[in-house]
Amino acid sequence: MEQSALIERFHEVLVEAIRERAPTYLDSRFTVADIYQFLIPYRTHRDRLGVAMNGDYEDTLLRLLAGDGEFLILDSEPARRRIREELRTGNPHTGIYREFAAVEVRLNPSQLREGPRASRPGNGGPLAGAAETIGVGLTVEPREAPIPPNELGQILNSPADGPAPRASVEGELSTDIPSNPSSCPDCSQPLPIRESVRFCPHCGANTLERPCGSCGEILNRGWKFCVACGQPTAG
Repeated sequence: MEQSALIERFHEVLVEAIRERAPTYLDSRFTVADIYQFLIPYRTHRDRLGVAMNGDYEDTLLRLLAGDGEFLILDSEPARRRIREELRTGNPHTGIYREFAAVEVRLNPSQLREGPRASRPGNGGPLAGAAETIGVGLTVEPREAPIPPNELGQILNSPADGPAPRASVEGELSTDIPSNPSSCPDCSQPLPIRESVRFCPHCGANTLERPCGSCGEILNRGWKFCVACGQPTAG
């Protein structure tokens, strides 16, 4: 697939995922980490994206964040400038987007095609649990009403010692929130001593959560088994 076509396809799948999982993100900000950890992780979306390798996924995401196709608007101009500089090198480090995991990004409304939105609580949409159509020819049966952005932020980026409850798989409220580690679980570098450190300042990894290696479900770092598919975690 040509690079321009791959970028367009990446944007199309991202919009589909937002309409299905977080429809308020159609006209509000979310983070770079939301894209690759929650909305369209490589492990679970590579076939839909049409990428053969993780390097292709990273290169396409990096170019979207740089502004190629004008599909995404990165709220940090220094971050965008740094990404563009990296892409101009002969052998760019495509994983550099992880350095900007907490930077906010939004969809460019001028590039957003009209399409069905999943129902939101209180907006007069279909009742929770009713069949909804996402995209063309694809119908899903949601388990629960779509999660509002404020609860979504708690699920993805809950502070280690915060009082906010966390939504469980069955929709019940839980306070099962991991404590802050002293070092990054991915690169082993020491983490700053702060009340809430969600992302490693050295490699950009989420220090509290990770995707299931089997199905892509977002899991607490301390969990031994996936709450969605039951597979053991890596450790």
